[in-house]
Amino acid sequence: MNEIKGNPPDCAGLAMTTLAFIRDNRALWDQVHWRTTRTGCFAWHTAILAEGIPATPADHKYGEYLLAEPADNPADIFTPDDGKRPIIHVRARARRLLGLGEADASALFGPTNTFEALETHVYVLARRPDELAGLLTRLAVESAKDPFGDTAIALDTVLDVLDHSYRDMRRPTVDRGHWVAEIRKTAAQTGGVIPSFQLGRALLALIGDVFDDRLSHLELAA
Repeated sequence: MNEIKGNPPDCAGLAMTTLAFIRDNRALWDQVHWRTTRTGCFAWHTAILAEGIPATPADHKYGEYLLAEPADNPADIFTPDDGKRPIIHVRARARRLLGLGEADASALFGPTNTFEALETHVYVLARRPDELAGLLTRLAVESAKDPFGDTAIALDTVLDVLDHSYRDMRRPTVDRGHWVAEIRKTAAQTGGVIPSFQLGRALLALIGDVFDDRLSHLELAA
């Protein structure tokens, strides 16, 4: 995977804004479908938050489409048979707005993404190591208390996403089970006694060999 391209404050900021909107409005989010009469996926909310205009009602055959804009890629635009205004699929619009390559768009917009998976994708793509550290910290501490609970599953999901990012870099794979064990051991040993951000730094260090290329340019606060 790569980082979000384009104008970083705009692209990365929009990704973070979309994530925050979904966090605060979970009932309006459905990652499985691009759009329903009530809900939308990450790509849909991205486009709407950027003032995109739906082409039709949700239950229409073009319910996943938006009215085309001058900035859209002409190759992604088409005019329906009814001859009305040109339209574009929400995936193409959201991909442009976020400055994503094809592989990153497929990963971020995937229908199986849980909210924790979306968080991980966004934090990595938007270059937000502090937020990634916080997410790992919370999940590690909570899953250490209940290794077979929902939070432990969420931690595994986050590590799956990170592992996927790592494999995309075409470097030798690392045993993800080792990451899980080490992170849980660290969390159990600290029990959250040390400041959570320090724990987050320790957790990031455990996977630092994977993300050196992506995160080495960032400075985590001391």
